[in-house]
Amino acid sequence: MATMKDVAQLAGVSLITVSRVINSPDIVSEATRLKVEQAMEALDFMPNFAAKALAQNNTRTIYLYIPGNIGISDPFNMHLIAGVAEELSNANYLFLVKRDLEFNHRCDGAIVMGLDLSEENAFTAKIKVPFVLFGKNDLDIDCVDVDNELGAVMMTDKIIANGHKKIGFIMRDTSQRYAHERLEGYKKALEKNNIPFDEKLVRYAENSEQEGYTNAYDLMTREKPTAIFCCVDLLAIGAFRAAEKLKLKIPRDISIAGFDGLIFDLIPKVPLTTVRQPVYETGRALAARLLERLKNPELPYERKYLEPEMKWRESVGPNRHQPG
Repeated sequence: MATMKDVAQLAGVSLITVSRVINSPDIVSEATRLKVEQAMEALDFMPNFAAKALAQNNTRTIYLYIPGNIGISDPFNMHLIAGVAEELSNANYLFLVKRDLEFNHRCDGAIVMGLDLSEENAFTAKIKVPFVLFGKNDLDIDCVDVDNELGAVMMTDKIIANGHKKIGFIMRDTSQRYAHERLEGYKKALEKNNIPFDEKLVRYAENSEQEGYTNAYDLMTREKPTAIFCCVDLLAIGAFRAAEKLKLKIPRDISIAGFDGLIFDLIPKVPLTTVRQPVYETGRALAARLLERLKNPELPYERKYLEPEMKWRESVGPNRHQPG
């Protein structure tokens, strides 16, 4: 069985250089790292990460907390998990998905998502390992998030630029911050464009296609907006069905936009205009920040907000109706 000494001899480097390639590859030049990795492959050498973890009194395991009321198979979570897995696997870390806040087994750190506003303080008091939070917060902790407010401002601005002034908003009825940030972005864009905010144009819905249908139908029949901006794409899919039921053509009679850009925006016959969240990239950023924190516990806390991307498609068009 090959040893680190064998690898060092074949690569023509010191034993400590081999150790650095295994444990801290970022501090080794690319040429040297490739030379050592080729020697490891030629000798079929496998680093003993379990022994290393035992010696350093760590587990090389990260917990990913996703609340039990959020589906693992949800496209959002699948993209996030993929990003986390990519970054952690590159650093030779394992991760376990946790569905409750009881961390009964040892881990080196945690990535936390899906906290309600009321849970933030309780969670930080309970967890005893370094962690990073997905989502904005008012606490002194590392956090990474998509800039939801900016995305909503971008979308509302673009809808207004197409001549719409009477714009409905279907809000996800939740205590999670992201939905409130998107509503705030909608309000800020209206204010910036000198359009008064009208509470009658806002509906609050659970995150389902049926709820999108019910609330969009109510908006279209009662308030008759010329455009509807949905807090999430799944609600927008319901809004499409409501327009079809009312024999309204999209975007000639009603413009519809969403927010997420993860898969549901590709379902309708008329491609959905949406704000794409960089969820995979966010997962990688969460894992990368936690790894930085594990290496250096004294780092100042960081708040990182990734910019979303507009996906402008055929479901939003010029306003052809008055008023609005």
